[in-house]
Amino acid sequence: MKVKISPLQFFSLLVLFQFGTTLVVNMGLQAGKDSWIGLLIGMVIGTMMYSLNVYLYSMFPDHLPTVYYRILLGKYLGGLVGVSYCVFYLYTGSRDIVDGGLLVMASAALKETPLLIVNLIMVMTVAFVLHQGLEVLGRTALIFLAIVLLISVFSALVIVFHRSWKSIACFLFWVTAYNPSLNLY
Repeated sequence: MKVKISPLQFFSLLVLFQFGTTLVVNMGLQAGKDSWIGLLIGMVIGTMMYSLNVYLYSMFPDHLPTVYYRILLGKYLGGLVGVSYCVFYLYTGSRDIVDGGLLVMASAALKETPLLIVNLIMVMTVAFVLHQGLEVLGRTALIFLAIVLLISVFSALVIVFHRSWKSIACFLFWVTAYNPSLNLY
């Protein structure tokens, strides 16, 4: 069975992943105002690692990474690299679940709910969506991205026009009716 998602659904998955990771994991706090340097170096290293993985996948399209690490590095060193990748992704995924659960508990009305319950609900939701298939995940991501963008636009309007709703209405009316650069009629 071939799984197909549209490029827009894939884009939605990528954007929501970046939003979620950025909101949950605070990077560069120790570096202070110089955190951009660390992020830039990390971006370069991450791009090189991504390029290497894309190249290796293009060389071994029918094998899992743990298999072609053994082919390239030998039985023992390749097995060690494969196990370290599995441990790394297991640690990263579990840390993201715990951080997400703590964020939900701190920002929602779940202060008395145990962290285990919040995390179990999150894991069961993820398992259910993945059981339904990647297409369902892509469609769900597209819907969530639309909701996130609507909330972002509304929040930006409220921040810019924090004085009154009347100023928002006047601005929207001006943009749609009186702006000469828009050829609406």
